[in-house]
Amino acid sequence: SETSRIRSELEELLGLENGKTGRTRTGLSDEIIDGFVGPGYAQLTEGCARAIGDLAKEEGVVLDPVYTAKAFWGMRQRMKEKDPRFGKRVLFLHTGGVFGLFPHAEGLSEILALK
Repeated sequence: SETSRIRSELEELLGLENGKTGRTRTGLSDEIIDGFVGPGYAQLTEGCARAIGDLAKEEGVVLDPVYTAKAFWGMRQRMKEKDPRFGKRVLFLHTGGVFGLFPHAEGLSEILALK
């Protein structure tokens, strides 16, 4: 799958591959956690909007409401629920999507305290 390929390349880049066996040290597997889409594609949910605002204020990283904010919100919710699939250290790859913010500028300006 595409996620397996990306993960393998990342593990190689970070030096997580075991040279003798070719297997990775992380033991990661692909798993899709669904349920955080909300009402639909590019539809901003309250949880998603909070995730955008919180991360922007805490780390200066702005997520887009189409994909990455929903993924981040879902990850954060699962971690709060102590989902055993998440350990102490989690790497979240933010792949961009800034242009998805423009249609939601009015709603996000209040969340990001830009008003």
